[in-house]
Amino acid sequence: MNLNWSVDEITGNMPDISSMRSKEFQVKETSNTELLKDYLKRLGNGEDLESVKKDFVQNFSDVEASEIMKAEQELIKEGTPITEVQKLCDVHSALFHGLTKEEKIANAEKAVEESLKKKKDPK
Repeated sequence: MNLNWSVDEITGNMPDISSMRSKEFQVKETSNTELLKDYLKRLGNGEDLESVKKDFVQNFSDVEASEIMKAEQELIKEGTPITEVQKLCDVHSALFHGLTKEEKIANAEKAVEESLKKKKDPK
């Protein structure tokens, strides 16, 4: 019988795995960021919004606001002037409108609220 247990085994403490992300997740995150940067660059170069949005929708069912921010920050690190990124914020917003996870959740919550109101007060 082995009686040489560590304190973590006895107390039930779990190891900190927050820095141990899978290689697959890191690759996906990197490729998503690169795709987003490409879309933003294309918009910055004056490409038609609908053309870029068509490509975006083919690769993403939704996107997190933090992913968009990361792509914008990387563009700035790569030398895109902050003023250029800021100037294009409205265009970026139009590209991602309705497709961020946060917006989808808010829209779903609103739909549920409206449905509940209709059930309470049918007219």
